[in-house]
Amino acid sequence: MKITDLSVQVVEPGLKMTFADRLITNICNVVVRLQTDEGVEGVAGSTTYLGAQSVASAVAELRPLLVGEDPLYRERIWQRLMEVSIIVFPPHAIAAVDCALWDLAGKAAGLPLYKLLGAPTPAWRPGAGKSTPCWSTASGPSSSTAGATRIATSSSSRPYAIRSARNIR
Repeated sequence: MKITDLSVQVVEPGLKMTFADRLITNICNVVVRLQTDEGVEGVAGSTTYLGAQSVASAVAELRPLLVGEDPLYRERIWQRLMEVSIIVFPPHAIAAVDCALWDLAGKAAGLPLYKLLGAPTPAWRPGAGKSTPCWSTASGPSSSTAGATRIATSSSSRPYAIRSARNIR
């Protein structure tokens, strides 16, 4: 399997965000699509508040590094992208390409991405989830176990036992 094309699209949903009471920015999504010669497509996106067109242009500039490569050799592609990314490209441009490669790999393997990444540890296993730090907000550890439980169950249809960070010893 080889990557044959890379396309980038900027999606502007019309949402605005205000910073410091004066700076108003448009929230945009940069959508990356990697196509292969076998018809498998990897799709991923990156949300940005400023410079969506610049991020899209940066992703488009990565095309020569991607076309012709085997998308299942993600680590080799990642290392090549890292050679140029530190100085030249915004990190979320590289991240969108990396996520598209993982999406493509999951589709090629016929597996959902969470299984390709190793699938979650079942909650019934002794010790499962007991060392997972969990924050209900960006400001710090959850003040209650209820907050941690709500986070753990809202992102999945299957609940997992997670202690809040303050209870971890």
